[in-house]
Amino acid sequence: MMKATFNVVLYTLCLLLSACSLLSPIDSSAKKSYLLMYPAKGNDSAIKKYPQHKSGTILVATVSSVPWLDTSQMAYQKTNNQMDYFALNQWAAKPSELLQPIVVQALESSRNFKSVVFAPYSGNYDRRLDIKILDFKQDFTQHPSRYVIQLQMQLISRDTQQIIISRNVQIEMPCPSDNPQGGVITANQIISQFIPIWINFANAKKLP
Repeated sequence: MMKATFNVVLYTLCLLLSACSLLSPIDSSAKKSYLLMYPAKGNDSAIKKYPQHKSGTILVATVSSVPWLDTSQMAYQKTNNQMDYFALNQWAAKPSELLQPIVVQALESSRNFKSVVFAPYSGNYDRRLDIKILDFKQDFTQHPSRYVIQLQMQLISRDTQQIIISRNVQIEMPCPSDNPQGGVITANQIISQFIPIWINFANAKKLP
């Protein structure tokens, strides 16, 4: 009889523990990872269609970055001379790694090249697009916070190995909320604004 009673009590405790685990809040201390995304189909009004004169093959080189951005950590700035990283929020990969496939897709979407290839690549091509991330952060030194992305872009001729055109472009926009999620939304909005810039830049024929 005592054994039966013990089993009933044990079973009841197990049910209570299971119920508690189901009703308990989700652990908010777990790290969250975010993506940079190509604009969704039907939401790509920033993407222009260019004449299909097929200007050859372009190679999108591996995107590089300054050392403090060579990480999947999400950078932010609180004071004019202090940079830091969010503890529980990060990019799904380094921003440079997330950016390269978006650039490739942008150039393909223009239909202005015979082909678009990307590093690592050992075949023939006509020109190479080099991109380096100089800034990629959420800036809390003003309210609302702003997201800042600055890229250095160079277009290189394969035949001469000379720079056809070089330019630094910075875009910044206010964030809808002063938290990492607001920064992610704005970073993706900025990326969509870079798409026509990459297409125009990759099609440059000579120095301006």
